[in-house]
Amino acid sequence: MHASQSMAAPPQVLLTREAGKNDKLMSALRERGVSAYEMPLIFSANGPDKQSLPEELKLIWNWIVLTSPEAAAVFLEGWQQAGRPQVRIAVVGQGTANILEAFPGFDKKSIAFMPTKADGQTLASTLPGQREGVTVLYPASVKAPTDVQDILKSRGFICKMIRTYTTKTVERLTSEQQEAASSAQVVTFASPSAIKAWVSHCGGLDSQKPVACIGKTTGNAAKKLGLLHVFHPDNPGISGFVDAIMEALAFQPKGK
Repeated sequence: MHASQSMAAPPQVLLTREAGKNDKLMSALRERGVSAYEMPLIFSANGPDKQSLPEELKLIWNWIVLTSPEAAAVFLEGWQQAGRPQVRIAVVGQGTANILEAFPGFDKKSIAFMPTKADGQTLASTLPGQREGVTVLYPASVKAPTDVQDILKSRGFICKMIRTYTTKTVERLTSEQQEAASSAQVVTFASPSAIKAWVSHCGGLDSQKPVACIGKTTGNAAKKLGLLHVFHPDNPGISGFVDAIMEALAFQPKGK
């Protein structure tokens, strides 16, 4: 258990991201004097096309499109297996770029495009090179919608979407985790998959509990699944995420 996860007092904030991905957020919250409890609700697993990724990367693509940090991490694994070929990458935002830039031996100049707004539709709508014959490899989650691929194809790109990873819900929560879920003031989410897992495991808890999401896409998913008080920044990132959490902590539902 993480050192700051003592249950001597109820945590203020619940972190539901996959294990190993909460450290930066936990550290940023600690600097604000906020106590947090790490309770991963999802974990990553291989997608059906993961094994074919290295061979795909040996081919010549005008663009590789990556729309999440997890997609970037899986890409790097396949890129190594392919012999580290030269690539030209479009990333959805800085969080995805950070995964690539932190990898030893990766040339940061390979990241050739990032949209002004960190979402897949904006990336697909503004990716440079709209002309017949421009090829795009789009490694994505099994659960990802086809909107990025559809937009690129509508603009004339030749886009191949492959499903390289997926996310799965943890099977059960411990009694301590259930206690933390019930007592935390705010719950945080970094993906729609984590929200679905929360509803699956904790759907009977107070829907008035404020939640903070990493960005708009996750925030919209939270609202669609019935969570009533949702806070999120305009653009994904740790700084905006922390601000959204602080907003959620300050929120007082009517009648409370």
